[in-house]
Amino acid sequence: MKHRHNKLNIPSAGILPAIAYLTKVKSAVSIFRLATTFLILTTLISCSSPAKNSSDTLSEEQNTKTATEETLTVTDSTNTEIVLDKIPERILCLDPVCLDILAELGIEPAGILQNMADWVQEPHMFGEQGKKISKIASVGNLESNLEQIVQLKPDLIIGLPIHKKTREALKGVVPFYMLAIPTTYSEAIANLKTVGQLTEKNIEAEAAAQKFLDKLATYKAKSPKNQNFLLIHSPAGNLNIFTDKALNCRFLNQIANCLSPEYDSSLLRIHGGVPFSLERLTKLEPDVIFISSFDVDNYKEFVNYSDSPLWQELTAVKKQRVYGTNPFKIMAFGTRGLGLLLDQTMPKIYPNLFSDQLVSEE
Repeated sequence: MKHRHNKLNIPSAGILPAIAYLTKVKSAVSIFRLATTFLILTTLISCSSPAKNSSDTLSEEQNTKTATEETLTVTDSTNTEIVLDKIPERILCLDPVCLDILAELGIEPAGILQNMADWVQEPHMFGEQGKKISKIASVGNLESNLEQIVQLKPDLIIGLPIHKKTREALKGVVPFYMLAIPTTYSEAIANLKTVGQLTEKNIEAEAAAQKFLDKLATYKAKSPKNQNFLLIHSPAGNLNIFTDKALNCRFLNQIANCLSPEYDSSLLRIHGGVPFSLERLTKLEPDVIFISSFDVDNYKEFVNYSDSPLWQELTAVKKQRVYGTNPFKIMAFGTRGLGLLLDQTMPKIYPNLFSDQLVSEE
């Protein structure tokens, strides 16, 4: 590994309740801090020792330089400085944004949240290898298990601003880098390159970004952009519309017209969707509808989504241009997911221009 002292200024962009630590976690934190204090004191004592001769002085200067070059100071999306003692190899992911990036860089996460187990096994992410990736047990939906995080001994944890309390709980134990939640493909590329810098995978990051941009340019060049479509997320029978604040809708809007209805910003979800009614849906009249649902996979026909007469009267339903897929294939969070989104939606939006290519990237 090339030792260096560097300071990266990453541009700024956008769960753990306050409960008592588990006994084992307290112990782990105490041991870590005790060891850290000991190392700091040892270093101070060493540096404060009087030099006996010029040779010793030179040696001490070289040691100080080496120790300094081994640290890397970075600033994350929350404008928080994180100091890394080495280039991180064991990286723990707390969100799909991180997973998408690591897949692009060819890095297997050292651990994930339990509710991300299915996501990591998607063929376009880590495929079968995803089953072998260590998992962090979760309490609830987004809450991390501190004890298991410590046991995994990660060099770095990557999460989002929603994981602020988890970072506070692990302060002084594990470096925690917060990425910005991407709302545009440019921000997704920026996240990719940022982690590429952190892991010394700049070449891989640049290659992945260029591959993605080339794919986008190819589709844009052939697209007439004359079709309207809707992206719907339907968890547990509820209807949510992806808006112009959602990464997938904003991205696909370059090659077709992703319909974004008027909405109350206070109702906006973290993924850019808002609750919607079937009555309002009939006023949008999309040519194509895509539905994110665990009831179907790989963009299969999904015209039987609802028995309501309102649904049956939609033009897209009458023309059988309604397609369902699981959320992992439509809720893109990075360049890899966005590339897959292009390959799987474009043949449905423009069947006469593009062949039906359900690709799985390694």
